[in-house]
This record gives sequence, structure tokens and C-alpha cells, in this order.
Amino acid sequence: MRKILVLLLLCVFMNGVSAQTAGTLSVSTNTSETSSPDYAPYHVIAIWIEDTNGKFVSSLFVSAKSKRIADLDAWNTASNGNVMNATTGATIKSHGTRTCTWSGKDANNVLVADGNYLLKMELTDNELLKNNLASFPFVKGANTQSQTAMSQNGFSAVSVVWTPVGGSSVSEIEQTNKYAIYPCPTKSNIFVNGYDIKSIDVLSLNGQLLVTSFEQNVNLSSLPKGVYLVSITTYSGSVIVKQIIKE
Repeated sequence: MRKILVLLLLCVFMNGVSAQTAGTLSVSTNTSETSSPDYAPYHVIAIWIEDTNGKFVSSLFVSAKSKRIADLDAWNTASNGNVMNATTGATIKSHGTRTCTWSGKDANNVLVADGNYLLKMELTDNELLKNNLASFPFVKGANTQSQTAMSQNGFSAVSVVWTPVGGSSVSEIEQTNKYAIYPCPTKSNIFVNGYDIKSIDVLSLNGQLLVTSFEQNVNLSSLPKGVYLVSITTYSGSVIVKQIIKE
């Protein structure tokens, strides 16, 4: 009886332990001026990680002169100005491609649990009109996840690739090009073209799961007009995320 009790307690303990996969999140984005620029092309920018509850995890990239860093309202609110482990720099003088990485650790350099996270971006070139924000959900885990060619609020050609230690070496472009979604834009249904597809999830830009389908033809008629993410999970464990528009 005592042996059975010990085994039960061990099972409970093991089930309560969250996986913590090591790896690298590679981020790339192009930037452009906002619709109401004040000191453009000069601008300040921050890129950071939050969990799905809005809790700050770690800053990845913060570039702003000391007197301009206060203009990054959303990042300051989330992080309280924490730049530990981030690439930092001065106010940027021209637009272009920005890259950064995340090691899967929080600001205290502790590896965080696997699960759903949000990549947050903020760009400001106007003292009064701030909070030019973008948000890209991704999954940190044992499988490679690749998202490319996404755009939001002044951030374009966004690439977000999570590669676990020992993960696939297939490039994100090669992987995502194996799958296509049409029509896009769509008014009702989409068809996901590709092979080895296990399931298809449609999410909001904030990471909320809206539709799950085990068929490659997915009905989106219940969703309002807008921009959505389509997460394709394969039987081999890969996750590919693409962006669509519902008209």
C-alpha cells in the first residue's frame, strides 16, 4: 500500500512539472515611419516577450536615446524599463531591418516553461501619438515553429522562428514554402495546401484560438472581417504559421 501511494505521489509530481526546452527564437523585421511622424525618420523601438497573461518575460531589443526611451509607453509599462539580456542602442536614424534573438530565458536568465508566448514590438516617431504596436503569438517547445512574411502597424516582412536545441536545420523559408493557403483574402473558406497536416488552428493576432480543423478545408464564415494567423501542425511535429485576411 505504501509503495502504491509513493508511486501515485510521484506521478502527480511529474505531471505538474512543465517542460523547459532550450532553444533560440530568431526575430527579423523591417520598419517604416508611422502615419503621423513627428521626428521621423528618427524613431525608437522595443521588442520583447510576454506570456499570454500579459506578464513581462524578457526584452530582446531596445533602441532609444535616454530622453526618448520614455516614448516607448507599452514597453515601459510591461517591463518597468528592464533591458537585461537585451541588445540596446541609441535612437535609430533611418528605417531598415532589425534582428534579435531570444534564448528562451526570462530577465533573470532562468529558462521559462514551454507554452504560448507573445512577441511584442513597439515603434514611435511621434511624442504625442505613441503605442505603434504589433503582437505575434508563437509556441516555445520541443518542435520548430516558423512564421514569415507577416506585417502589422509599421512592421513588415516579420520573421519569427523558434528552433529548439537539436531542432530541424531546414530553413524557415524552405519549410513554409511547402504550405500555401488560398484564397487569400477570403470571404468564407480557406484551403490549406500541403502534406502531413495533422491539424489547423486559426488564431487572433493576440493568440486566442478561434477555430480548429482536422480537414484542409476550413470554414471561417463565423469570424468577422480582419487579419488572422493560421497555425499548421504536421504529424512530424512541425508548426508553421501563416497570416490571412478575412474580408
